[in-house]
Amino acid sequence: MNSLDYSADLIRKAKDHLSTAKEGIKKISMSHSNIIVECQEAIELSTKAVFKLIGLDFPRKHQLLFKREKEGKIYQETKELLSKEFPRYFAYKEDIPRMVFLTYFWSEFYTLAKYGIEELNLSPDRLFKEEDARLALKHAELCVDIADSLLMWKRQEMKS
Repeated sequence: MNSLDYSADLIRKAKDHLSTAKEGIKKISMSHSNIIVECQEAIELSTKAVFKLIGLDFPRKHQLLFKREKEGKIYQETKELLSKEFPRYFAYKEDIPRMVFLTYFWSEFYTLAKYGIEELNLSPDRLFKEEDARLALKHAELCVDIADSLLMWKRQEMKS
């Protein structure tokens, strides 16, 4: 399997998570926290696909920006991604830093959205509301679009 196929698989998985979130948001009694978990997965997988598409390994973490053990220290792989030159005609090139930020932002809520705050007996759905789920969905859609567009560009580039 080459990096293009690997990236395509990550994007397919991200789309599956996004689809699950979109179905969940339509339900009358939806679990807002489940939608956030699905969206976080879609955001993370999409961003990791972008790393692979431009020939970089990605940090093997949920959030891809700062190293936890060295607060404020940015992962080297992320520095490389953000310093890469994207084609001037790639519509989302200005959104790559935002994509990395969104992985960081939503990873901060991942555990809370999955488990809540057990010691306070606060379930995940007591912490998150519909507007939170809708925001996560909006961000996941952007990240999947970015990764999918880069994949299409890479496939075109290989044909040329």
